Amino acid sequence: MTDKLEIRDNLNNLYETFVQEIGELRNFIEVVKYGFANSPFMARAWDVVSKMPDHPSKDMSAKEREHYKKYREKIAKYSKDENEKGLPHLFEIATVRLWAIVETIADEIPFFILDSFPETRKLDIICKVEGPLMEFVDRSHLEQNRYLLEVIKYNLKTKFKKGVGQIEGVLSALDFGGEIVAPVRKMILELQQVRHVFVHKNRRADEFLIVNCPWLGYSNGDIVQISNPTFGAYIDAVTWCVVEIHRRIIEKLEIEETNDQEEFCEELKKAIENYLTTVESL
Repeated sequence: MTDKLEIRDNLNNLYETFVQEIGELRNFIEVVKYGFANSPFMARAWDVVSKMPDHPSKDMSAKEREHYKKYREKIAKYSKDENEKGLPHLFEIATVRLWAIVETIADEIPFFILDSFPETRKLDIICKVEGPLMEFVDRSHLEQNRYLLEVIKYNLKTKFKKGVGQIEGVLSALDFGGEIVAPVRKMILELQQVRHVFVHKNRRADEFLIVNCPWLGYSNGDIVQISNPTFGAYIDAVTWCVVEIHRRIIEKLEIEETNDQEEFCEELKKAIENYLTTVESL
């Protein structure tokens, strides 16, 4: 096995990548929310500053000024309407991006395990892999691991699994599985199903969303919309998974780590539970 400390450092780099991606998504949402909230004021501010003698608009014709005025009014109205509806388009885009992060986790973590823990090749799921032997042997170590991962995912039919099954199926097969607490499991499933209707059903609820997430209360064909608190629960659930998987691998390495991961996971879990309690009381 590669030196444990080297594996830990590589793991921490991968972990930080996911944390950064999630953090950047949070920041993106806050910036867009700020922009929408201030859009009407910015339109009115333009009317004031445009009267300054050195403002670029002084070279505009009367027709151009009128056109731009109507454009600003249109944008201001759209911003006001979106704010009143809870910024549904923003959270639709963010949901799609967040699930892309989940899919990357589902690929990169098992690949890291295959690459860092060669003993995984003795597991039944690997020993039973079939394929052209000579072609496999001629590939680089990284290419072999990519091939093994794809075969494992195919054999486990992970793309058909619901929610955390997309991640946990392969991790369990590689002996890195573990418990996913109920609130996190529920939110990851909802995230997956909602993202599906956003991407493939033009935001309209289908039978899969209705059956898999009955607590949402949608009927077939309803427009699906999520709120800021809902997306907050989604992103907390994904963060919980990242932290939990990191903790499992560190535990497998038998390295003493001075961190507060378990406490952080508990905080995330409580935040999701509080969200679910609030939703159920509505």
